[in-house]
Amino acid sequence: MGTSAWTSLALSFHLGGRPNLPIRNSSSTRHVLDVAIFALTTFSVAFRKFKAAEGN
Repeated sequence: MGTSAWTSLALSFHLGGRPNLPIRNSSSTRHVLDVAIFALTTFSVAFRKFKAAEGN
């Protein structure tokens, strides 16, 4: 998955439109997924900016 895919997924989570995942539909599970997607997106963007600054 590219950064744009993660970003669009994170935005859809933020806007309340969650994809249909085969998991229990509890608010705690949704919250964990929101945090996990946000963390992965943030890390991915930060990592790419770091690599770009290195000149790679």
